[in-house]
Amino acid sequence: EKDKSAKITFSPVPSDLLPNSNEWKAQTISSETLCEMTSSTNPSLTRIVIAGKGTVEATSNDGLTQKEKVGPGALVQVTGVESQMLWTVKDGDTMIVLSPEDGVVGGVKASSLVLSG
Repeated sequence: EKDKSAKITFSPVPSDLLPNSNEWKAQTISSETLCEMTSSTNPSLTRIVIAGKGTVEATSNDGLTQKEKVGPGALVQVTGVESQMLWTVKDGDTMIVLSPEDGVVGGVKASSLVLSG
């Protein structure tokens, strides 16, 4: 069943969402692809890129996919259970991404994922 609340947003960080260092955690993504998934206990992901650049491909659970190049100041949000973000950073590059304290950036290298059709 499709989730009517599924949504993907790429935008500059609004000033009222600028993170307080106590409320957000930094994660370094370097030379790999990182996949993150929403879940029933955490149905949305919010990330802010503070350094570096790369590409994010966000896919909502209703099949909507958006791919954007991102850099410092980019806000990426995906909402809906079983939605995902795929972060890609070129070899030798590093991207630093902030996440709310309750949504630590995490995932697995895409090379270890097996997709079946």
